[in-house]
Amino acid sequence: MEHYSNQFINLPDEILLIILKKLNTIDVFNLFGIDERLDNILYDKIFTSKLTLFVSSSNDLIHRLDDSLIDRFCLQILSQIHHKIT
Repeated sequence: MEHYSNQFINLPDEILLIILKKLNTIDVFNLFGIDERLDNILYDKIFTSKLTLFVSSSNDLIHRLDDSLIDRFCLQILSQIHHKIT
């Protein structure tokens, strides 16, 4: 698995942006802390200006995020991006 993550991280910024734009907010924020270059891309206002902190299922139900994901977001990520949220 590490081999695949290294290949992902080594993609050009433009390709990473295309891929990351297709992910939901929580999937994007789960990538924080993997690599400094990736973190810099994730700090872009494209990902930080609007946050979706729930998951909708294929049958249009809305589900809460797991408490551990919310905790990580609040404790580790929000303090670094709070000034970019609109």
